[in-house]
Amino acid sequence: MRAQHNHVDLVGGCVPDDYGVNFDQVVKVGNPDEKILETVENENANLIILGTHGRSGISRAFTGSVAEKVMRNSDTPVMTVREFAANSDGHEARRILVPVDFSVFGYAALDYATKLALSIDANLTIVCVDETASSASRQFPNGRPEWSDSRKKTWEQLKKFVPASERVDFTHKLLTGDAATAINEYANTNNYDFIVLGTHGRTGLGRAIMGSVAESVVRHANCPVISVKPSNKRTAVLR
Repeated sequence: MRAQHNHVDLVGGCVPDDYGVNFDQVVKVGNPDEKILETVENENANLIILGTHGRSGISRAFTGSVAEKVMRNSDTPVMTVREFAANSDGHEARRILVPVDFSVFGYAALDYATKLALSIDANLTIVCVDETASSASRQFPNGRPEWSDSRKKTWEQLKKFVPASERVDFTHKLLTGDAATAINEYANTNNYDFIVLGTHGRTGLGRAIMGSVAESVVRHANCPVISVKPSNKRTAVLR
């Protein structure tokens, strides 16, 4: 892409730190989410990156509600980044958390996360949240003998989610409690670099677990969150 220097005065210091990166600066007038999606379509973009501070209610600023609207309506993967998102434990191996719910949305997230892992040499943790279990215990050890039959079945289903590439290292985790809360607590406690989850972007009663949960994760995760839809699951968005 070409740098459009005539727009620099309008957008201030919004330029890459790495001056070796080619970029365009474009200013549009109108509803932010609509103009973002319009630009994505016109430019045939394969990833949207938005900043958000994650607040809710009246204090939610431009990049809070706008980010959620873009997530709901975009067929292109969306990465949201909070201002303080960063690793704090200095680990060398990059780690990606992939929440799944045994649907096409989970497979879309896993497919994208696998491509991301290959591109940045990262490990995957594929996680499922059992919301029917007691919230007293957030995480089950692998192979716990006192599991109920339903919990064992959930664990067996979870193990069917594996990366398409044998070059990606991965593990499975089974959590309990409220889905969004459990995902955020586990991701933040273990300092993951990315969360990748699937969402269909619907609103109202038609919104499934990875729809409303995705929005809650975006608001509270300490690391960047990438949301994808099933239509993206076979698209080579990372080159």
